[in-house]
Amino acid sequence: METPIDLGFLEGVPVRLEADLGGCTILLSDLLRLEAGAIIRLRRKSGEPVDVYAAGSPIGRAEVAFWGHGREIRMTEVGDVQ
Repeated sequence: METPIDLGFLEGVPVRLEADLGGCTILLSDLLRLEAGAIIRLRRKSGEPVDVYAAGSPIGRAEVAFWGHGREIRMTEVGDVQ
C-alpha cells in the first residue's frame, strides 16, 4: 500500500483561475466598426453555466453573479467536466 504524499507545502502557490463566458465569430468589417459601448452576442446564452479553468485545465462550471459593483462566479460543478 502506498503512503499518501503530503502536498500541504503547495497550498501557498498561486494558480490562475479563468471563467470562459463564451465567444463568437464576426466579420472583419464588423470588427473594424466596433466602438465603445458596442454589444457583442456570445454563443453562450444568459444564465448558462460558464466553464472554469485553473492553470488552463477545466475544473468545473459556475454561474455568473453580480455583487455590488463587481462580478463573481458561484461554482455549480467541481470535478470531471467534459
